[in-house]
Amino acid sequence: MASICVGGGGSVDVDTSHISFDKEKGEFHGLPESWMQLLNSSNISKQEQMEDPEAVITTLRTYFATVECQPAMPKFMHFATDDLPTLGDEADIVDYTDGLPKLIRREQSKTQTDNEINETLHKMASSGNANDKYDVKQILGAGASGTVHLAKCRNSGQLVAIKMMDLNQQPRKDLIIQEIQIMKLSKHENIVNFLDLYCVRNELWVVMEYLDGGSLTDVVARFVLEERQIATVSRECLKGLDFLHRKCIIHRDIKSDNVLVSLKGVVKLTDFGFCAQLSSDRSTRNSVLGTPCWMAPELVSNQQYSYKVDIWSLGIMVIEMLEGRPPYITEFPLRVIYLIKKKGRPDIKDVHKLSPELKDFLYKCLEVKVESRASSHQLLDHPFLRKAVKLSDLSPVIEAAIKSKSK
Repeated sequence: MASICVGGGGSVDVDTSHISFDKEKGEFHGLPESWMQLLNSSNISKQEQMEDPEAVITTLRTYFATVECQPAMPKFMHFATDDLPTLGDEADIVDYTDGLPKLIRREQSKTQTDNEINETLHKMASSGNANDKYDVKQILGAGASGTVHLAKCRNSGQLVAIKMMDLNQQPRKDLIIQEIQIMKLSKHENIVNFLDLYCVRNELWVVMEYLDGGSLTDVVARFVLEERQIATVSRECLKGLDFLHRKCIIHRDIKSDNVLVSLKGVVKLTDFGFCAQLSSDRSTRNSVLGTPCWMAPELVSNQQYSYKVDIWSLGIMVIEMLEGRPPYITEFPLRVIYLIKKKGRPDIKDVHKLSPELKDFLYKCLEVKVESRASSHQLLDHPFLRKAVKLSDLSPVIEAAIKSKSK
């Protein structure tokens, strides 16, 4: 059985056992109509369908379990569409033997009613009037779940980003609680940190750090980074990932959009809506979330996965820094999933021009066999990162990207 999306964000089960492929006619039989329409518009050729029809079926199954089911939301803070465990107040107890994180703490998942969730959110929120503390300025971004505003703390003058969400418009309020709990666990110099929470009438205001350089996407889309700059960004991202992985948290949506930079060259991971907390009885997960171009092969194959999906995505992001965009970005999402499943590691342009250190770093990130793929802990000791420079050396290219974007 496979689940496909229906109106309102729900899903229904589809029996795929009766799907077959007629090699003489080169066509599928038994495909749901929505699957057939998508396949016909996907640019997956008849020849490719004939060569591996099972891969096509798996691709369709993955697509309808992910891309079609994801609600439209801004990049600042997506909300995952699967159940994360409710985190307790006790500290994480993590065994980090040989760079492989294992969560020892036992956790219990529980379902809350809408009233209980609202009560929990109000208890988590700070008291007082948010408007008395913050001077809200321009909108930084907007989407189905809310808007993100720039604001200034009236007392300290600190600039912050505030996401304002209408609670009546949130289909899964329980995930908001879980995401805030994960953010509270994730205080680190390479992570956009959670600062505060307020309930303002029917809105929830999530106050976060603000970085004045924008996203890494704004930089890589305009400038080809040098290896030393790529090493610097990779090092900072790996420090953030290593911190998350030590807490048994998988980010699940590492890409340049979700890396923010400051004019001083500070690099931080953001967007924790796709994060998954691994419990002692769920050391791997089988829900598929994330953005197709950055997805690891085990994700598109509907296999169980763990924290190494973030390492694959980091490798794809390195390609972004080299080429200005990720592989397959111009392809239909269905074909992207198909190509990742069939090819594994994508082709890298002018790979012969890369230094041996960068090439090896990339290959260790983009290793199809999960057990052979490096961990964040291992990659932090990789020779390529010795090329990294001080953060302030990133400032000129970040400033140039901002000026170029404003023209």
